[in-house]
Amino acid sequence: MKNRYCAGNANRNAARSVALLNDALAALLNELPFPQITVTMLTRRADLARNTFYAHFSSTDNLLEEFIGAVLERTRATMLEAADDMNPRHPGSFLRRLIEAVDRDRTLLLTHVFVDDQQNRACLSSAVRGGLIPICVDILDARNPGHRGELALYAEFLVDLTMDVVGHYLHGALSQTTQEMVTQLTQIYMAAFALYLMPHGWVRKR
Repeated sequence: MKNRYCAGNANRNAARSVALLNDALAALLNELPFPQITVTMLTRRADLARNTFYAHFSSTDNLLEEFIGAVLERTRATMLEAADDMNPRHPGSFLRRLIEAVDRDRTLLLTHVFVDDQQNRACLSSAVRGGLIPICVDILDARNPGHRGELALYAEFLVDLTMDVVGHYLHGALSQTTQEMVTQLTQIYMAAFALYLMPHGWVRKR
């Protein structure tokens, strides 16, 4: 019983340390370009020893991967939940669920992706884009296999567009209601469908 208790306590301490380091990185990304952030800065901000950092991460780049991974995992789960609505012919339902998810995860996105520092924002957004494109392709390919090349182009365009719109939305640069955003994005998504998928035999209907 004692060993089990000690193991459980160690796991909780490890999870707490990782969470503190992620919080420290989130705070520092709003102050400095990522290449200037050091292990010493992170451990001081998190009030942890340097050896605690290296017990969990090999480098600041490794921590950044973990940091972005948390967003991608949450986003992957959201997209899988909404997969039945991810229909290029009729994207409105999916886009409504997407905007609702953005509103729900507003704090997470503002601290982990759309940070204040412009250089960091570009770096983090690029990493998230790279993770989202294959998720989109996999979901769409499962519905209508055999068009991965066209799907990749379609997904890349839509992820880039959506990331830009979401970034402006979260920072208050867009004042549209949810319905107005869904309507505008639906028009653009359907135009992309006509450009990338319609000419290449996307034939499955719902």
